[in-house]
Amino acid sequence: MNRLLIVDDELIIRTGLVNKIKWKEIGIDEVYSSTNGVEALKAIKKVKPNIICTDIKMPKMNGIELIKNIRQQNLDVEIVIYSGYGEFRYAQEALKNNVDNYILKPTKIEKITDIFIEIVKKISLKEKQEKKIQQLQEAYEKYINLIENLTSISDFRKIITNETNNNFDLLNSLESIDKIETYENYWDKIMGDEAKITDEFNQQILMASKHAIYTAKKYIKANYNKNISLNDVAKEVYMNPSYFSHIFKQETGTNYINYLTNLRLKQAKHLLKYTKAPIYQISDEIGYKNSKYFNKLFKKHIGLTPSQFREAPRDISMPLK
Repeated sequence: MNRLLIVDDELIIRTGLVNKIKWKEIGIDEVYSSTNGVEALKAIKKVKPNIICTDIKMPKMNGIELIKNIRQQNLDVEIVIYSGYGEFRYAQEALKNNVDNYILKPTKIEKITDIFIEIVKKISLKEKQEKKIQQLQEAYEKYINLIENLTSISDFRKIITNETNNNFDLLNSLESIDKIETYENYWDKIMGDEAKITDEFNQQILMASKHAIYTAKKYIKANYNKNISLNDVAKEVYMNPSYFSHIFKQETGTNYINYLTNLRLKQAKHLLKYTKAPIYQISDEIGYKNSKYFNKLFKKHIGLTPSQFREAPRDISMPLK
């Protein structure tokens, strides 16, 4: 069930958002409202929303303080800022605190509706992914130590032979194995069903690899503005760099450097459009200490210089994830 909490000190904004959007039709079952951050924190404990739409400037506790408080509690909440303030410091805080979207007032109801439709889709996809990841976790923990070292089915046989009891569940999953009574029978079944064992083994490697890349992408997103190398990320998911590089490209369709660059430039585009921060400051904020290098890189990938991109027409909102 999706629950939305709208936080805004202006009555006309709160009631407008609550009443003008057909929330149930887009997958949001319950909608609540609060007038400031302090009131919102009380509502969060009571109704446990998984989506929050908040203004920035409010009495008692502003939106940025509210968001920081939510993140400090590690609450699994999608957050949208709906505000008339687009200064750099607000956008910067939004990025730091994992805000999903920053909408500038005023915005048409249709546009706001579309944004929340995408958030509901994202939540649904995330729930499916988390369920799948939970299923993969056991396989990941069991086989992650094998990935770097095993190169053939013969190696796999040796491990099974040495760990008969621990690997019985794997063998039991093969349709052709009904009952194993002796060690000799156990070995005969392995030797006689090589194709199925190979397939099972490959599936376990595939599942473990997908989970590792999922974890790696989360780590990169949280640390993209730092000096993180491929080795750093590989270490985070307990893989050697060469193997990690191979499966990362296989799963994402691009190499690590391009992936990191695209993520950084996406954040740069947002800051250029929605803030007045100097380009050198934006360069530093996304992880490039040399602004000349950033300018050259931006032109190469986007086709415009940062200044030209800033002067071009912009949309009313831009996702921050």
